[in-house]
Amino acid sequence: MNFKNKTLWITGASSGIGRAFAIELSKKKCQLILSGRNKGSLDQVSKICKVNGSSALVIPFDLGDENSVNHAAHTVIDKNLNIHGLYHFGGISQRSLASETKLSIDRKIFEVNFFGTIALTKKILPIYQPAQVNYELVDSTIQHQKKYHRIADFSLINQNGNIITQEFYKDKIYVADFFFTTCQTICPIMTDNMYEIQKQTIADPDVLLLSHTVTPEIDSVPQLKRYAKKKLVNPSKWNLVTGDKKQIYELARKSYLAVKDFEDGGSFDMIHTENFMLIDKKRQIRGFYDGTDSKEIERLLEDIKVLKASYKN
Repeated sequence: MNFKNKTLWITGASSGIGRAFAIELSKKKCQLILSGRNKGSLDQVSKICKVNGSSALVIPFDLGDENSVNHAAHTVIDKNLNIHGLYHFGGISQRSLASETKLSIDRKIFEVNFFGTIALTKKILPIYQPAQVNYELVDSTIQHQKKYHRIADFSLINQNGNIITQEFYKDKIYVADFFFTTCQTICPIMTDNMYEIQKQTIADPDVLLLSHTVTPEIDSVPQLKRYAKKKLVNPSKWNLVTGDKKQIYELARKSYLAVKDFEDGGSFDMIHTENFMLIDKKRQIRGFYDGTDSKEIERLLEDIKVLKASYKN
């Protein structure tokens, strides 16, 4: 892995192996997040790392305290930091024979060393930026953008003739894709898998779905309505949208980073991919998934759980 310019989070960075690892990594010109319980020791490590040419953000917290773990995760998320690596060196030990160690001590060790590290890991999903995505799927004007990417405002029309804007998805997690109703290759599989997500999240009002047609000149509101009925689309959960082709093209290429430009086609023609995109409550892309692969759908559903958990206090 090339560590240069990567954001790397190290727990247990105040002493021992974690401290040594942080100092060694700092020679790679990366952005470090240093965590542990002793802020004074972390500040000392931070100074060394900065001398070595890396930035170092100190976020002290206790792996054995769930509220402390949550606060640390939210601090990173609020700073729009995209974590490229999470290295766990934090933990506690007990220097005695197992037969002499109280069960309460055993429980505490597992709470910190196992459950604490698992809890932090589950709260960290990447925040994708245009520079990290296949350039063929990204408009040339933003291909080098490395931060602050968000889904743009939009105004489209759904299968029931209702205007759908970003307000429908405000403070929601949602899954987006691009398709067209007359597609006979990957679209039927993608739609079936989107229906599976609908089924698995039907009772969860915080999770919604959004499918954009790439052929709005064909996919009129009546056409989308027929398709929605055939595919058992629940309109309170899942919008199939059509509208201005330029707007859809720009959303696909400049916001969702999901389609290829069809250079041999007409104005704003595009080649959609099998990608599903997971969007968070801040309108950031948190994951890309193959919408034709059932294993990828399972991964997406698990990541939705992780994302939901990251919003809990």
